[in-house]
Amino acid sequence: MNKNKHAQLSLFVLLGVIALVLLGVSVYFITKPAAVVEEDKPVTIKTFVERCLQDTTLGGASLIAVQGGVIYDVDEMLDTAAIDIENKVAYGYYNDKNLVVTREIMQDEMSDYIENALPSCINNFEQFVGTTVEHGEITAETTITINKIIVTINYPIKYDQGASEETIDQFNAELDLRLGYIREIINEAVEAQIDDPFFIDYTMLGQMAQGLHE
Repeated sequence: MNKNKHAQLSLFVLLGVIALVLLGVSVYFITKPAAVVEEDKPVTIKTFVERCLQDTTLGGASLIAVQGGVIYDVDEMLDTAAIDIENKVAYGYYNDKNLVVTREIMQDEMSDYIENALPSCINNFEQFVGTTVEHGEITAETTITINKIIVTINYPIKYDQGASEETIDQFNAELDLRLGYIREIINEAVEAQIDDPFFIDYTMLGQMAQGLHE
């Protein structure tokens, strides 16, 4: 087989792997029970910030899941218009190389996203009418395990609480999402593709995808 045909086949195989993985991710998020959203006004600023942090973390996880491990632009992104997916996806396999995003990069991407997106949810504490709030910069640290996403932010806040002032600077969020496991699925699929570029083990992929629900 000449090089051009090999490259074309590799592209189709790559698209097939991505389509299968994205299908598994979509099914997982669709079938996961929705979180209960409390509509009443938060009792404390800490509760309010942690609700925003939880929602922002879920939004970042969704983007990372459908974009191949990244949120922001990277040098090499695959145009997925051929498989009718609006988002672009980071290359996982190209030119017989494993380019799957590392867990460390995923964690950094999530932290950057939270630092950028969380202020929009907090909205300068405007819903706390009559409360004077002073706040500093947000610094996020994310840990992605096989079964969870754990986020801790340092966010110094000073606010009045009646006749006294209160300060707080650390907030946490934890999601039971198997984003780390999804990353392992993709990595194993790419390694198998490198071993045999002309074969996709659908049985292996199906077993991995099934593991998302176990």
